[in-house]
Amino acid sequence: IITNTMTSNTIKDNLNSPNVDVSLKKSGLTKADIKPLADNGELQESPMLYFSSGSKELFHSNFLYWLGITYRESFQSMMSEFLNITKDWPEGWTVRREHNHLDLCVTYIPKTLRRKNSGTGEHVFIIVENKVKSVPDITQLKRYEDLYVNKKEDCTYVLLSLMKEFHGKDILERGDEIKWQIHNYEELADHIEETFINKFPVRDEHKQYVSDYCKYIRNLSKMAEGWSIGESDFFLSTKDKLNELRLVDIYEKIRYAQVAVLLMEKLNTLSKNNIKIVLGMSNFDVILGKRKDSEKILSLYGCKDVSPFDHIFISSGMAHSIGLFEAKIKISKDCCAVIQVQGDRYCHGIEKKGIVGKSKQLKQNNTELWSFINFNDNADSKLCHYSDGFLYMAQKVSEKDTVADIISSVIKDINTILKWQTLGKLII
Repeated sequence: IITNTMTSNTIKDNLNSPNVDVSLKKSGLTKADIKPLADNGELQESPMLYFSSGSKELFHSNFLYWLGITYRESFQSMMSEFLNITKDWPEGWTVRREHNHLDLCVTYIPKTLRRKNSGTGEHVFIIVENKVKSVPDITQLKRYEDLYVNKKEDCTYVLLSLMKEFHGKDILERGDEIKWQIHNYEELADHIEETFINKFPVRDEHKQYVSDYCKYIRNLSKMAEGWSIGESDFFLSTKDKLNELRLVDIYEKIRYAQVAVLLMEKLNTLSKNNIKIVLGMSNFDVILGKRKDSEKILSLYGCKDVSPFDHIFISSGMAHSIGLFEAKIKISKDCCAVIQVQGDRYCHGIEKKGIVGKSKQLKQNNTELWSFINFNDNADSKLCHYSDGFLYMAQKVSEKDTVADIISSVIKDINTILKWQTLGKLII
């Protein structure tokens, strides 16, 4: 069982300590900077902001692709310097976008295979994954490592991320077999500007596009630095200006991802060694081993198998344009208990195939689970469901609730779920 011996006074002392919001201090920003950044006139006036709003990550891939096919030698020079590539580029290299599910890559056919005219054997020289509107996903990146036969030979793996710090960054940089280079968009702007404006200037009619793109991604990066969240912040946030800029989806995903990390860190501090905390994955079918690749995905998170009550899965994301994070615990061979917070809804739920049609049975046969779902008769919502596999009820999050309040409530609920292990077999 997870124990928390902190008193309310201790929590207040910690929240007022100079260690709160360290990420803001490291960036040189304060909370007072956030509103001016959101009101950034240069960003709002940039045509690139609106060009990119339809598909935020594909836009960046398209821009780099355009540079690669329009200014081939300059693109090669910039990427070599940016990514510290000292070897010769392969003959006949090609820039590709949205190829094999990759945002951007540079591929080639080795000479030996070209002579055989086999039509197969495409190798990859550079893989670039853009993460602007979402948080870097370790499992996704690891899957990309297996796409090409020459993955360990001469390929450079690159993650361009709007978030400068994120969970799992050290794992990617360290790499068991393959190390990823992780760069932010400010770095990219510096190298594009140095190459295409200063060293090898683009044609006059293209200069404004390149200049504005660099200015746009710098301003976007600076704004994102102001989205750091601490435990003393109110959980519900105002984002009217971001709605105007059409950046709410990015903001929501980054914000909820940070809350998920804060929850994980608190759980790691409080939990006993026999409970494994897994951040970044809470897929029901994977947890239950229902997918063909369940074992492989779980292994990426250091899980060999999942037995009831021995793992807490934490993830974040977005649904219906609202950010969310959740904690999920397997409580039987085919069922998980779920705590999910989305916007102003704090939900308790049970996830199991066909559970929606068994709500009456659940109410009659399992007092513990039913009390959990309906918050001991204090739920603010009626009984809701999603598809036929998720049954839940909710309480409303107050505007006065802080991030610390929400995390504390989640930990309390996790404790309640873990105590069910002593009840023996749960009737669901």
